[in-house]
Formats: sequence, C-alpha cells, structure tokens
Amino acid sequence: TCSDAHILFLSGMTNGSLRNRRQCLRSFVPRHFAVGGLTIDIQGTDAPYFTHLFIDEAAQASEPETLIPFSVVVDDASGIPKVEIALCGDPRQLNPDVYSRFASPGLQKSFL
Repeated sequence: TCSDAHILFLSGMTNGSLRNRRQCLRSFVPRHFAVGGLTIDIQGTDAPYFTHLFIDEAAQASEPETLIPFSVVVDDASGIPKVEIALCGDPRQLNPDVYSRFASPGLQKSFL
C-alpha cells in the first residue's frame, strides 16, 4: 500500500539507500578485518533488494498512488540491475476515485 511504501521510504529501506549501505559495508569490513590477516570479500552490493514491484488494480490507482511505491524500488544509478515493474488491471473498469473538486481534473487518471 502507499502507507507501507511511505514507511519504507522514511526508514531508508529503498533500493538506492540499501545499495549505498552495502557499498559502505563492503569498503569498511575488509579494511578492519585485514589487521588479523583475515580476508573477506562481500558480493552482491549492487544487486537490488526489491527485485519486482506488482501493482494490482492499477487502473483504479491515481498517478501519485502509483508513484509512491516506485520511490522505494527504482534506483537510478547507472550500471545497476533494474527492477521489474508490473501494473495489472483493467483500464475499462472504474477510474480512480477523487472526491476533491480542485484535484479531480488532474488526478482522475491512472497509468493504465
């Protein structure tokens, strides 16, 4: 849901921030364990933590409701494996419900 994605974003659990933390760990650990002659190699620091995003009933979600989960999984760094995104739904069903007369002209559209 949008609130789940918002909580993940605020806690720094996005693909981009997790990749940065793994890269910091990859540079920190070998330096400090090399003192005792121990060799450590950390693999997979560039792999995304969240590999897929499925949004069901995407035809009933407004554009901002769809973009909030994108903020968690999309990492725009170059050379990084990209996330598979699937928007599922029937565009001939109901449009997004927007009850504000000020917001309805622009927000009653979905990505489908």
